[in-house]
Amino acid sequence: VTSEVELNMQIVKVSLKGLDSICLYRSNSKSLTETSATIMKMIDLSKATLITGDLNICLIKNPSNIITTTLEGLGFKQLIDEATHTLGNNYCITFN
Repeated sequence: VTSEVELNMQIVKVSLKGLDSICLYRSNSKSLTETSATIMKMIDLSKATLITGDLNICLIKNPSNIITTTLEGLGFKQLIDEATHTLGNNYCITFN
């Protein structure tokens, strides 16, 4: 288990034999660029990786944000395509 806790972002990575699971929360006040850099430090491209959490990114208003474009460039795909609740946004990407 690896984690990084800041005032406006919490991220934890659980590593299993063939899978890494990264879960994070990013408040609206946390920089997307800094969040992307933190996620990138935790990704091991030699393993399947599931990223879940609340990134507070509206993909309708900001589809080309740095986190989405960086992860898509690495082959990650968004699995959720609708809001998970009516009061907010969603984000779930997995690496194949």
